Amino acid sequence: MKRTATLFIVLAALLLSSATSSFAQDEQQKADQPLTFREVFNAPFPAVWKSIKQALGEDGCLVEHEKYSEADNGTYKGKLTSLFCVLAAGEDSTEEVMERYSKRVPYIRGGYWTSVRMQYIFYVTEKEDHTVQLILKGEISGYEEHVTHQFHYFDTNGVLEQRIIDKLKRLVALNASQE
Repeated sequence: MKRTATLFIVLAALLLSSATSSFAQDEQQKADQPLTFREVFNAPFPAVWKSIKQALGEDGCLVEHEKYSEADNGTYKGKLTSLFCVLAAGEDSTEEVMERYSKRVPYIRGGYWTSVRMQYIFYVTEKEDHTVQLILKGEISGYEEHVTHQFHYFDTNGVLEQRIIDKLKRLVALNASQE
């Protein structure tokens, strides 16, 4: 009887520890996933599209690629990608900016970070109810000059994307009222 109880306790402890370990791994995997921002606007597609360009312009970013098309049912769908927006250049401020806007700065022993940049990718889809769904993904990268001599890409913490979303809300309301 004591053996059965001991065996039961050991098995329960093993199951609990593996479940906790699995949960911790799941949480870590979620934390390592790139962030995706979604927003729905009750405004026409052209107003949202124009607002994206204005928001990027306010941040000093240029459009690298933009393409949209009209479906048979009269709705629009498009993708707009910004050029890389330089957030900092020079050894003095780069690492501080990287820490402010990334989940985790890559560590390179003896490395010197000399620039950090951000790229935005917008997926815009007009629904049949004439709302517009926006999906925003950001990509941050930094140039390491001393050891690797290349750009390294890492996950953003979402601060810059949220700032753009907030600008878009303001600009879409303004542009939709003018159409």
